[in-house]
Amino acid sequence: MKRLLFTLATALFANIAVAAAPDKGLGMNLTHHRYYSASIPFVDVFKKTRPWISNNGTLDLAEDGWVASLAPGQTATAMVFNDINGHYPTGIYNLFYDGEGSISLGGAATEVSSEPGHITANVVSSNSGIRIKINSTNASNPIRNIRMIIPGYENTYQTQPFYPPFLDLVKKFKVIRFMDWMQTNDSEVVSWSDRTRADYATQDMPAGVAAEWIIDLANAANVHPWITLPHQANDDYVRRLAQVYKDRLNPNLKVYLEYSNEVWNPQFDQFGYAQNGAAALGDTSNSAFLTFYSHRTVQIFDIWTQVFGGTSRIVRVMAGQGANAFTGDKALGYNDAYKKSDAYAIAPYMNLGGDYNKSTTDPAYLLGVLNERLESFNRVKLNSTLDMAKEYDIPVISYEGGQHVFGKTTSGAVRCTNVNRAAGMEDLYIKYLNMWNQLTGNNLFTHFNEVSTPSQWGCWGMKEWLNQPASQSPKYRAILKMLGEAPVEEETSPPVAPQGFGLGLN
Repeated sequence: MKRLLFTLATALFANIAVAAAPDKGLGMNLTHHRYYSASIPFVDVFKKTRPWISNNGTLDLAEDGWVASLAPGQTATAMVFNDINGHYPTGIYNLFYDGEGSISLGGAATEVSSEPGHITANVVSSNSGIRIKINSTNASNPIRNIRMIIPGYENTYQTQPFYPPFLDLVKKFKVIRFMDWMQTNDSEVVSWSDRTRADYATQDMPAGVAAEWIIDLANAANVHPWITLPHQANDDYVRRLAQVYKDRLNPNLKVYLEYSNEVWNPQFDQFGYAQNGAAALGDTSNSAFLTFYSHRTVQIFDIWTQVFGGTSRIVRVMAGQGANAFTGDKALGYNDAYKKSDAYAIAPYMNLGGDYNKSTTDPAYLLGVLNERLESFNRVKLNSTLDMAKEYDIPVISYEGGQHVFGKTTSGAVRCTNVNRAAGMEDLYIKYLNMWNQLTGNNLFTHFNEVSTPSQWGCWGMKEWLNQPASQSPKYRAILKMLGEAPVEEETSPPVAPQGFGLGLN
């Protein structure tokens, strides 16, 4: 009898899907894939050009985004690498194309040679970027499939599409979050036909980068992809996307699955969408958006579980506001959503609070405020979240994080760059990440983001440009040390809070 019971129990537990556990260590968000972004993912830089601009009237575009025809006197221009301070490769670029017509180059690119289907150009980097103009095209055989290749990769771009310095950076992390690559915030994607196709003329599109390219990057870098589904996406879109990941992603990799991004944040369209949608679920309270968010998240989890035949390759992520544990409590608790969630994610940014001189550009002052708030704000709020999550027996990870210095005043750009370039930021980052590891048990921390150009709206990048040396990037040095790729020196005295500093409440 005991043997029979043991056999039955074994069979029962064998049929229970084992959920994928979230990773520990460091992950990274990728910056927007836009023509003006500092990151350079592809050796074919045409994949990040701005969609065509007409000099006169509306362009006649084919379904895949290539120019089908031009009206008399009309031209079509694409551009790339604008406004990134010239931080992109120089040298001889090869431009290949199919079809018949005339192409000219401008900005940082000067034509060296030209023959049908192939142009070479010398690129001397500048802030103006590169312009690619179609002056004429044969409507019966239009110019299409343009590829503009970074020097040295003209013979390998078809089999090795990712720019090696970018790929090497991505490889350092366990998880890569593609929220901005997917243009998740305020997304208008509803149906499968709204998606960006992999063969589209450019991947700088309102619907984000094609799923196929995201998967191929994850496979090439051997990292787990973290994706954030559009808030309006219908069930058919959700199911088809799941199938693409199931079929194309390396089976050794897991998908971190999240519904939208920061649905709790009123600045994004997804907040209002969720608040309105909750009425059908019988919740009209001020926090109704959390009810809808939880409900739709679980629906998406169920669809993916069905497509994948279980949860062994899916990390189901419920997310909330790091400074407000209530958001997680309601989302996880609604209809026992925590039972179908594998992790609860927050964005534990270290910020400046509200009670200080917001126009200051003094890095010592700003570092002092950040350091003070690590204890008085970040530690307190993180412990509150951890206590809440403990009630649901669910691990806490971060979907974003890092420093959160910005300023809407005219001095904002200066103060952002000053504090992020200050040597003290390295020690502060190490202290910050060590605090996270100590409190969470080294749970996944996903930094925001890898590379971005500083502005008054923030200096989010671990690096300011892709090939920026570690000697010029305190945050990058700190992260290398946390990854074990650089020696961790004895920490110097942490920054001191400035005189007159008052604790903010945000």
